[in-house]
Amino acid sequence: IRFSSRFSLINVRKFQTIDSVGKDTNALFVQPYCSHCQQKTTVIQSTDLDWQSALGACKECHGLGNVPTLDEQKIIPDPRLSLEKNAIKPFSSQTFLWMHSELIRECEKQGIPTNIPYTNLSQEQKRFIWEGKTLGKKGNKHFVNLREFFQVLEEERYKSTSRILLAKYRKYVSCPQCEGARLSPQGRRATCGEKTFYQLCQGEITDVENWLEFLLTQKKYEIKIKTINETYKEVVRKINLLTRLGLGSSSLYRRCKTLSGGEYQRVLLTRVIGNGLTDALYVLDEPSVGLGKNEIPELINCLPELSDFGNSGLVFEHDTSVIAAADVVIELGPGGGTNGGNIISIGNEVPLSAQVQLPDNLQVPNRKVIGLSSHFSKEKSIWLENFSAMHCHNINLEIPLGMLTVVAGCSGAGKSTLVTYGLQAALEKFEALGITYNENGDDDNKVGIWTLLHTPEHFFSDHNLVIVEQRAMHRSITSVPATLLGLMDPLRKEFAALEKSKQKKLEPSDFSFNGAGGCENCRGQGIVEDDLFFLGQVEKICPECQGTRYMPYVLEVTWKGKTIYEWLSSPMQYCLEHLGREKGFGKPLHLACQLGLGHIPLGLPTSSLSGGEAQRLRICAALSKSSQKIICLLDEPTRGLSEKDVSQLLLCLLRLKRDGHTFVVIEHHHLFEKFADQLLKMGPESGAHGGQIVEREVCVS
Repeated sequence: IRFSSRFSLINVRKFQTIDSVGKDTNALFVQPYCSHCQQKTTVIQSTDLDWQSALGACKECHGLGNVPTLDEQKIIPDPRLSLEKNAIKPFSSQTFLWMHSELIRECEKQGIPTNIPYTNLSQEQKRFIWEGKTLGKKGNKHFVNLREFFQVLEEERYKSTSRILLAKYRKYVSCPQCEGARLSPQGRRATCGEKTFYQLCQGEITDVENWLEFLLTQKKYEIKIKTINETYKEVVRKINLLTRLGLGSSSLYRRCKTLSGGEYQRVLLTRVIGNGLTDALYVLDEPSVGLGKNEIPELINCLPELSDFGNSGLVFEHDTSVIAAADVVIELGPGGGTNGGNIISIGNEVPLSAQVQLPDNLQVPNRKVIGLSSHFSKEKSIWLENFSAMHCHNINLEIPLGMLTVVAGCSGAGKSTLVTYGLQAALEKFEALGITYNENGDDDNKVGIWTLLHTPEHFFSDHNLVIVEQRAMHRSITSVPATLLGLMDPLRKEFAALEKSKQKKLEPSDFSFNGAGGCENCRGQGIVEDDLFFLGQVEKICPECQGTRYMPYVLEVTWKGKTIYEWLSSPMQYCLEHLGREKGFGKPLHLACQLGLGHIPLGLPTSSLSGGEAQRLRICAALSKSSQKIICLLDEPTRGLSEKDVSQLLLCLLRLKRDGHTFVVIEHHHLFEKFADQLLKMGPESGAHGGQIVEREVCVS
């Protein structure tokens, strides 16, 4: 729907002009004129409402809606430090140390104390440090104040180092010219149905749905809607899908990086289902990921709409309710990796492999519903007070150590915000700077606001903080599980200690495909790229090493009957059976197999791992390398896992919990909610209607 400004072409205005000769003439112009704001305007074009267009974007922010500005909190991260103790972070590096010396010298001349905390300086003294002044006539040396420092960096943006420094000490604020609307003045003034384009995009999606219905009741828009009937129907269909899928409280202007996993998944589903294609094959990879159990029924109701247009859908899924709604169920297995790859059954019922498999003697915690006040001992819990960020406001959070805490609720209710912007940011800030509060939030860096963080005494000397996000691992082909688990070093040492290696004068570095023993043709990657000109580049197995990554002389050495390439090609379950008693191999291999990673070869590139496998590998790496207790924050670790894998993961976390480790898990799976020592339910709904802990259950046994 094209918005139009309130103008009248019948308003004929006289304008006094001067022609090229300089004589005064009277000319008549037909000028679009707004009867509402009494100003002349222009006819609104579609480009005026497109912030990605140079014509429609705000000239100040270029359509981004925000502009960068210096962040004093990043420039002076710890105001308790004095100027002498490098309170100003950019001047603390070796490159700009001379600026720090000049600043100290000039402050002493001005009578500004340099040995007291920066926060104790007066506003006038702080202004001098930031703004400064020229001392004397031209040519006299003056110190570089902070404004001048960043102005020089701005002038030298062509240098990559300057751009990196600017990004490091900046934050983004709403554009002062368009106030976040992203559009030029013409687009901001466009009005239709008593709503501007920005008001619709910034408001809730349910308001957009109501606005579309309102237009149908207005006779003045009847002809316009008929001319764009197909476009109107498509917009209505997609908006309706968003509200049906539980995104009605969100906004069309919301940045995708602020969406939760489930919200982003439903946006993609809306695009797929709402595009109106026919006779197409849709392949959906786990559409239920990130959705709460109360949201999946609506998803199941929406998926058949694909077939209503004559399309076919192929869905990869583990959720039993989605599987039960399918017309045909194909079960692959029986295991993972080399143990899978076979079609076990084809039918229309939920297979046995998709059902929960837990020991009968596993005890369910006895929990009771309590309030949000402190319940555990201060010496055995972490306490975060008055946390606010995004849609979360003034939340008090208590995390008991040595227990499993599960944060549940519908997608978009604020679970990731509470854990990432709150607990994670507070612990990282306290560990790095010793600060127990934060007054200024930073959405770009995922940092919220809180008034107090309480941790037990000597917490960070006894615990390691481990963050396990739901994302893919390194794209580099040289990153393999053996490296992450710390198994490459003992493996290389064992090979280098062999008699044959000593005869060949081989060192541990010769048994590294990134080191001296790597194939020179492919540089230890096992593959090479061929340029097919207009067809682009293709990868093929290296003809020199045949994909082994090693030089031929390295593969002449065997340990326990296998070359190092053969060991790296072996699944971790096999390695545990044959190397489990060797020094340095037992603990990481045992943990990896406990977490259901036994089918993964030691040398498999981590870029090919699924999100769930990557998460479990990070947990295993953190536990195997740390001799301390860990507090581990996990974001939906069951993503991509079957019910059998979920059962294995849960049992492993419960065993590790008994050893004194702490886990905070964002999860929708009913098993995690059932066996949690503390269950926090966020809600009551998503978006602006969520952001609160609506229920808290703790173990009483």
